[in-house]
Amino acid sequence: MSMTNLFEQGNVVSILYPSDLQTAVADDFISMENYHAMDIIFFKGAGTAADDPDIHVTQATSSAGAGEKGLNFDTYYLKEGTLLSTTSIGGTFTKTTMTSSYIISFGATSAESQMICGIHIEADMLDVNGGFKWVRASVPDVGTNAQYGCILAVLYPSRYKDDSGGMNPLV
Repeated sequence: MSMTNLFEQGNVVSILYPSDLQTAVADDFISMENYHAMDIIFFKGAGTAADDPDIHVTQATSSAGAGEKGLNFDTYYLKEGTLLSTTSIGGTFTKTTMTSSYIISFGATSAESQMICGIHIEADMLDVNGGFKWVRASVPDVGTNAQYGCILAVLYPSRYKDDSGGMNPLV
């Protein structure tokens, strides 16, 4: 049986390249205009106590961030532990439901752990009537000590194929 894979159905892009989260880094806005959904994946290494990360998800009307405002969601998925590759962590994400917000605050001991956090965004969650089609996720400055992380976006399924028969690029 032949199955279509992620790389034929959608796109994977970097929102935040691997960076030291203790300093401000320019995060990219990603267009959802040609996709139905986006899964945001935040991955970080263990850091120093009290340098706890938050994730902010915002929407805008342009790639430059015009009209930026929060993009509320109410669910995220989390794997967290001292060493995520160990079998004690397992392969299962913990699903967390929260009061609708555009910010996840992980709490006072999250800096000390490795973490993978996933956030699912549907295109119809954006203020499309207001012209919002651009999304970004960011991690504000976590503190004074090194803590490395990155954010990827998985966009799928594409709304159409391009002229060559492949999936369309990001606009």
